Parts: sequence; C-alpha cells; structure tokens
Amino acid sequence: MSSCGEGNAGSKKRARARVVTRSQAQTQSDSSKRRLVPCDNGSVRHLEGDPEHERLVQITFPAGRVKSYEGDKGAEHLVRIEFPGEEVQHYDGDKGEERVVRIEYSDGSTQHYDGGKEEERVVRIEYSDGSTQHYEGGKGEERIVQVEKADGTVLRYMGNGGLERLVWCDLPTGDEGHFAGIRGCEHMVRVVRTDGLVMHYDGEKGEERCVRVEKSDGSTHHYEGDKGCEHLVRIVHTNGMTQHHEGARGLERLVRCELPNGDEGHFEGSNGEERLVRVVNTDGSVHHLEGEHGSESIVQIIYPDGRAESVEHNQEMRGSEWVVELESRREQEEGSNDKANTLTSCVVCKERVNTHLFTPCGHMCVCRTCAIHLGRRSEQATCPLCRSVVTSCVRVYV
Repeated sequence: MSSCGEGNAGSKKRARARVVTRSQAQTQSDSSKRRLVPCDNGSVRHLEGDPEHERLVQITFPAGRVKSYEGDKGAEHLVRIEFPGEEVQHYDGDKGEERVVRIEYSDGSTQHYDGGKEEERVVRIEYSDGSTQHYEGGKGEERIVQVEKADGTVLRYMGNGGLERLVWCDLPTGDEGHFAGIRGCEHMVRVVRTDGLVMHYDGEKGEERCVRVEKSDGSTHHYEGDKGCEHLVRIVHTNGMTQHHEGARGLERLVRCELPNGDEGHFEGSNGEERLVRVVNTDGSVHHLEGEHGSESIVQIIYPDGRAESVEHNQEMRGSEWVVELESRREQEEGSNDKANTLTSCVVCKERVNTHLFTPCGHMCVCRTCAIHLGRRSEQATCPLCRSVVTSCVRVYV
C-alpha cells in the first residue's frame, strides 16, 4: 500500500513538472516572437525572431511616438512614424536611405513627397473634401501649380513659392476663366464659354463687372455699370454697324444706329417697342417718320438747303428694314467684283444699292431715296432704264 502511495505521489510530481516545463516553453516561445528592451531615454525597443535572427520591428517613446521597421536583422529600415493625434509619416528605401513618401494628418489630408533622403519635396496634397493640390519645385521652394476640386473645377497657378497667383480656371461645363493680379487679389478678366461667347471683366477681386462680350457671330456688346447692374450700351457688328442703347439692365432700348456709310437712325420707345423716328443721311437730308414699332412711315424730308417737304404717299420705312437695307448696301460696297457692284447700284445716284422695283416693266434699278424723288417729280413717273410709265414701286428683299 505504501509503495503504491509513493508511486501515486511520484506520478503527481512528474505531472506538475511537465506542466511547468510546458509553461516555460510557451513563455520562451512568446519571447522569441517579440522581446522588449528598455533604453536609458525611456524608449522601448521591440525585437522579433529567434536569437540568431532577432530584428528590430518597433521603437516606442514615452510621449507616445512609435517608429515601425521592416527588414531582416541588420537591414531593418524605417517604414512609419506615428505621432499620436497628429500625423503618420510613411517612409520608403533601404536602411540609412529612408525617405518620406507620404504624411497623413489628423484632419484627413495627405501630403505626398518625391525625391531622395533629405531632399524630399511636396508634389501633391489630397484633402478630405476631395480636392487635390499639385506642386512643383525643389525642397523648400515648392509652389502650387494646379488645384483640382471635387466638383471637377481645375485651378492653375503661376509664380514662385508663397507668391503663387491664380491665372486660369477650367470649369466642369468646359468654360474657361482667366485671372490677373497678385496673390490674394486675383480678379477675373475674361471668361471663354463653350458656346463661343468671350466675356471681358474689369474691377478688383469680388467686384468684377462685365464690360464687353464677344459673340460667335463676330459682334461685340459693350456694357457699363457696377457688378450685377451691368447694362448694354453699345453693339458693334462685323459689317461696321453700331447700335447704341440706353436704360437699366434688362430694360435697355435702342436709341441710335450708325451705319458704315455714315447714315444714322434714331429710335424712340421702350425695350422691344423701339420705333424709327428719324434718319440722318450722309447727303445732309433728314427723314422724319411716324407710326408704331414695325410700321413706321416717312412723313417729312428736310433737305440740306433747309427745304422741308411732306411725303403724301405711304412710303413705309420700317426700322428693321432700314437696318437690313443699309447692311446690304455695306456688303455690296465691300464686294470685290466691280461688275457685280455696278449691276446692283442705283442707276440714278450710282452710290446706293438698287432696292426698289418698278411695275409693270419689272426693272429693279433704283434705291429707296431716288425712288421717292422720282415719284415726286411728276404725276407720271417713268422707269429710268426703259422710260415706260410706272404704276407702282415696291421694295424688294433679296
């Protein structure tokens, strides 16, 4: 019995010994995975691997800063430095040549770098709102060259670091904005739209006002007034015609029209209802008109010598027709074919375009002014080409 008892006691001791041995082995195994080595400055070095291949994987500092390493023993290189609550710096390169490639900040922004160790320069900053800034230049001299916003807007800059100024803006619509002025005071000077419009601006930053618009048809619209109150004052057409306007923004009305040959038409009435009331011709005569918008008729002609003559016949001269007629005249004057110009010129004055046709002969050979004069000379006017009696004279549009 005693021997059995001793045998049982021995078995328990051996079992306890085996448990202790396994515990120690587990502790040694964990230690082989990571061993902590305190340093005099308060930092702790974290080592991993068996004694022969033990390598540095991390260094923790009292203030919470953490350096992380990768690589085999003797070739460990820095890959990351964490500053609690501030930033995380990422590195690339072999031991001793580690360079900053990226810094992540607590506000969600990320700075990207390029260049060798101690020559790292900022090349890009990505912000939490989706925008991205691009940089060029050496370390310490980086300058902003482009900003891409989340909505697709692209801003372009020029100037040395710290003095970059906005010079160009590409909008998501395809429109382009051009700017001038020193940094912080850039003001818009021009907008080029996809529909062909080119808008010119003047004024300091935030107070830019539109002063001119160039349209795809070649005409140029001029404006006056403060920002938001710009009103049309003048339109210059490619054929040389100039229209003058007056009135507040949105209520501009045509008041005068200058034709390339020097004739002037004067208008009265509100926006959209302007009526032609007077035409001052280059020959010195002045035609006075009456009637509603679109139905104006000549009622009196005053000649250079002071004579005034009433027009009894219903010689209609609509404002729009007057403009079209003189535009056509301008086109003919600018034609390069002398023969064609001769065939379309009035056979009486030899200056203006033939716009009126006589019936029944059918000859279109006189301008409006000469047609009126011929009609007043005698009760039975005759065609200046064939001398047949004229029963009527009509305006022809070609």
